[in-house]
Amino acid sequence: VHHYVNQSSGFFLVVGPTGSGKTTTLNAILNQRDRLHEIIYSIEDPIEYKIDFVTQYQINEASGFTFVEGMKSIMRQDPDVIVIGEMRDKESILTGLKAAHSGHMVFSTLHTPNSFMAMERIRDEGGDLFILAYSLSGVIAQRLVPKLCTCKQPSFAQEGQAFFNSLSTGYEKTGCIKCNFTGYYGRALLLDMVFIPGDMKVRYQFYLALKNSTVFKAWEHFITFSYFQSAQYLFDNGICDHITLSSELLSLGYVHET
Repeated sequence: VHHYVNQSSGFFLVVGPTGSGKTTTLNAILNQRDRLHEIIYSIEDPIEYKIDFVTQYQINEASGFTFVEGMKSIMRQDPDVIVIGEMRDKESILTGLKAAHSGHMVFSTLHTPNSFMAMERIRDEGGDLFILAYSLSGVIAQRLVPKLCTCKQPSFAQEGQAFFNSLSTGYEKTGCIKCNFTGYYGRALLLDMVFIPGDMKVRYQFYLALKNSTVFKAWEHFITFSYFQSAQYLFDNGICDHITLSSELLSLGYVHET
């Protein structure tokens, strides 16, 4: 991850449903940049976190400070990094792509359930597929899932072991005062990560896949860490139970992975 988020130019997205912690992850990514020696601007609506050494603009439609005006102001400063709080419409998506293509590193969030659908959304909004193919650095898709409380106990059920093809049978909830007898306490990240290598031949093939609507097949080759692999890690390490994880995976269209 560190390599792809520290490039001098590119387009990096964090995607997921509402309440999945996208902004928190975006801030964690920014913490990996050399903020002391880079010029970093953000445009947000609203500003959710104060970030040290980042100049943050808040959109205010009532006073005439629109997204367009904010981006014009930011581009005049010749920043190294631009953060767009959320790409909510065609205008913000196209502007973000253009900024990445002009040599800036652009980070943003998008409301889609997985990384593949982020590509479809950008394409549907009229994003330049050539610019997307040659600018995209990576996509992290995420959602939050209930984490087992420390009162958990080893599970003897075989369903999880079979679902994940695991040596472990995992853990199951019990319940205590700490978790209010629910068996769950806190939340864990379920991740799907895709990184696009800089090789121009690879990017050209990616462009052709986008252009010919075969992006799903091409996308599979770039998945570095799938939702299934993430769920397997959470299961094997006793962080989440089989019921929670299998339910999430089934909602994402997984049946099993070979």
